[in-house]
Amino acid sequence: MDKKIYTDITDPLLTKLAKYMFFIEISIYERNIIEQAFEDLQPRIGETFDPINVYIADTNSKDYDLQENLDNDQDDQIFMYHVLVDTTNPRFKESLDTLKTAYSFVDCYQCQNSKSDKAIIRQKVVVKRRVVQLLESRYSEMYAEREYKTILNNVDVTKRFTIWDKETKKDVLDKSLHVLMKSQELFDKMVNDLGLTDDDTREILSGNEFDTKYDLKKETINSKELV
Repeated sequence: MDKKIYTDITDPLLTKLAKYMFFIEISIYERNIIEQAFEDLQPRIGETFDPINVYIADTNSKDYDLQENLDNDQDDQIFMYHVLVDTTNPRFKESLDTLKTAYSFVDCYQCQNSKSDKAIIRQKVVVKRRVVQLLESRYSEMYAEREYKTILNNVDVTKRFTIWDKETKKDVLDKSLHVLMKSQELFDKMVNDLGLTDDDTREILSGNEFDTKYDLKKETINSKELV
């Protein structure tokens, strides 16, 4: 099945959870029809409804507490993707019916604001330790080096994370993959952009993560307030 990729990985509103986990995991761990169902929830050319985004928690949830799960023993932890979708999408019902067949599917609920056209689809996270590493801003530890090949050899991941670079006028991998793999290419670019010439400063930079600290507040939603 040749899947169509509609996700705009360069969208500045996309959460780190979406970029660093969700849009990688759906290609690696989910069946083709599940991945395509999520892609079908994205707007296509000429469609004006909102694209999907992925959050770590919902402050209005009555049955799920992120902190409680973080405090649990690892075996008892349950982490969920909270996928925010626009229900005005004409493919919403069909996609949801497909997603309900996924092993990772938990539920879907309409946002409580009666004026909202948004719903939240909850899916279980496959690799739970990555959530902890993400929350602790340990991006380069989220995937082992042996997993890099799996990611880069996955056709759908590379389709989704390949962007057009206006400066070089060629296709390149989005910065998010370089952050996860702490690539030499991104390090060199950061050094050049910052004009760093001092060896000690370069060494300090190389010892840090190549992205800003994770902001839990920004990646948590309140479904009651969505419009």
